Amino acid sequence: LQTTGNPHRFSWKRQIWKNAGRAQPLEAAIAAVLVDDVGTALSNPHLRSWSQAIGVAFSGIWGRLEDEVLSQHNTQRRKESLPYDGTQHVQKEQEQLMATMQLAGMTEAKAMALLQSSQFEEIRARGVYEDA
Repeated sequence: LQTTGNPHRFSWKRQIWKNAGRAQPLEAAIAAVLVDDVGTALSNPHLRSWSQAIGVAFSGIWGRLEDEVLSQHNTQRRKESLPYDGTQHVQKEQEQLMATMQLAGMTEAKAMALLQSSQFEEIRARGVYEDA
């Protein structure tokens, strides 16, 4: 069977998430974005513009959706008799899904509200957004 992508995605994400706190601020910002750690990314001084912040928020939402789909796919594959590469990371899948729970079902209005709560004026300065 041919594998595409990273079958150990959840294990990789959890390891990067845990190590990001020891990285330099710019590296920590990049790591946070890659693993959908939106809260940490938005509190990083290297991501202070509104356009960067909205990019982080929507990237995190998309990453969470991908994780949900891949987790459901892995759950189905675990029911089959062949062991598939990457399906052994059940605990890491659950950890990642729990860590990004705030992103599940996040609407555009909620993403805008998240930006309004930023500690950085550059991000909050775009004004107040109301739910459509």
